[in-house]
Amino acid sequence: MFTKTPIIRGFDVIRPLYDLLGDRGVICGGYARYCASPTVSPIPADDVDVYCHTEEDFAFLKGRISGHLGVQVETNRAITFKTSTTGKLAFVPKIQLIKPVKKFRMVTVGSAEEVIGNFDFTVVRAAIVSPTEVLVDHRFAEDEEAKRLRLINIHCPISSTLRSIKYVERGYNLLPFDLLELFLDWDRRDEDYRVELVEGLNELKIAYGGGKLLPNDRLTALYDLINVD
Repeated sequence: MFTKTPIIRGFDVIRPLYDLLGDRGVICGGYARYCASPTVSPIPADDVDVYCHTEEDFAFLKGRISGHLGVQVETNRAITFKTSTTGKLAFVPKIQLIKPVKKFRMVTVGSAEEVIGNFDFTVVRAAIVSPTEVLVDHRFAEDEEAKRLRLINIHCPISSTLRSIKYVERGYNLLPFDLLELFLDWDRRDEDYRVELVEGLNELKIAYGGGKLLPNDRLTALYDLINVD
């Protein structure tokens, strides 16, 4: 269930980006959380994540943003743009244009509700839907004030554990009964999934120890196991 809450801070900084996106993309996740946080001193966001409504919107926004900013790095997940002190997007925080994916429960394209409905923690289930409002999980304010990491979606217990560590290091709390969900999720997985993931991570460990990289096709398969269920 989602509700709308007022923007409290941070919108003026990203207004040029918001205007540039028009109705083709939406700012979701950490920066939207920061804008709507009811706390006096919210934890800042590292970047601005932009999700698109369609694959055509992604192609359009890739070209539009590239007309103003250079590409810093591109991965199979997103395109990260360089920041700038000049031009239309001057002083906008680092922008990440998320690539569109719909695979099982992994959804990174669609409406604001579809996208944030796929997010893991209640405190990041947030999307800027107007210059004055953010769409958030109905438990957003409660959990943001308590700095609680309440897990809603677990795409993979390994990747969710890593994300939990990241947010705990930033000041959030993972309560024992919320942490338990990661172990229960692992136990609920079928044996084939667990064996394949363990074998893939062991391959990665051996390659990493030898200063090597796994072949791209193997990395892609492992990425899918970690991020998609």
